[in-house]
Amino acid sequence: MIGRVTRDVETRSFANGGMVAKIGFVVDGKKTKDEATGKWTTKPVWLDVEAFNRGEKGKLASLCAEYLKKGSQCMISGKLELQEWNDPQGNKRCKLLIEAEDVQLIDGGNKAVGQL
Repeated sequence: MIGRVTRDVETRSFANGGMVAKIGFVVDGKKTKDEATGKWTTKPVWLDVEAFNRGEKGKLASLCAEYLKKGSQCMISGKLELQEWNDPQGNKRCKLLIEAEDVQLIDGGNKAVGQL
């Protein structure tokens, strides 16, 4: 998916030395035509992304934290996970999460942030 980072990257370290980077991400969604104006609009899709320091290269979270900033345009590929829970009022809630496997900067000179 190609989109933009919506907030500065937040990181969390683990006792075993690992790290996760949490990234807000927005991509273009479905195009719809406004009946009143006749103009086409694109509805944004807001996603959460997690990148980890693990595997052979093991630095994806660190590199995301270093290079990605609010407004950065990038391409993220990974696995989708649907997270479901009940809120305090008992309503069922869900959100899509991308577990990043590869991140490529688009507006940063096409630097590879990481590949697994």
